[in-house]
Amino acid sequence: MYCLGLIFLSSTLLAQSKSETQSKTGMAGQPVPSLVDVVKIEGGTELSTERKMAIAKSLQGEVAHSDWLDRLKEKATRQLQNDGYLDGTAEAKVESTRLVDGKEHLTVVVSLTLGTRYFIQQVWWTGSSIFSPAQLDNLSLLQVGTVFRVSALAESLKLLRQAYAERGYGEMDMDPTFQKFPEHGKVALYLVVAEGQKSDQEKPLECKQYSTEDIQKTPLRSEPHLRLSN
Repeated sequence: MYCLGLIFLSSTLLAQSKSETQSKTGMAGQPVPSLVDVVKIEGGTELSTERKMAIAKSLQGEVAHSDWLDRLKEKATRQLQNDGYLDGTAEAKVESTRLVDGKEHLTVVVSLTLGTRYFIQQVWWTGSSIFSPAQLDNLSLLQVGTVFRVSALAESLKLLRQAYAERGYGEMDMDPTFQKFPEHGKVALYLVVAEGQKSDQEKPLECKQYSTEDIQKTPLRSEPHLRLSN
């Protein structure tokens, strides 16, 4: 009986060990899915509590790729840049993990460094034959004195495409460059309009609806030759 008890105990322990191994590696040796369900924000004292909560919420979700932590940092950094903190950075680290129902639940700490917040000082427009710079200013969301938000570039492009489409231009694009002045917290924008060919029939163009991620990934180039005038 004693031997049988030892055999039964050994079998039970072996089964538990296999179960734990499977829960950690998943089926067929695959890594277990991970879920970031708690994000703690450190630093960024200039941000409001609501803004910090919004950033934390946007970083929650399932992660399955190998470089998810770097991507999470990049996503947080893009959000800072869209709030005018063009030099902002984010660092992330896993604080704790727990295994529940075969899924790894993570608590992540994100440390924010904001730096200078940039406002639009001047906007230069070139390349438009049908709109004056003043008209382009009125059509766009890139207003002097406002926080420089990357999302405003994509939204402004959408508005301009609609205005051009109403005048028969089915294709229109905008190439943005900028110059930062950290000592003043100012940005100078240089926007080149490419009108394309005018069609025979003038009709409104249904513009693409941009997602938040598309807006945040709008490309910008910094041109050192630009100068800020008083």
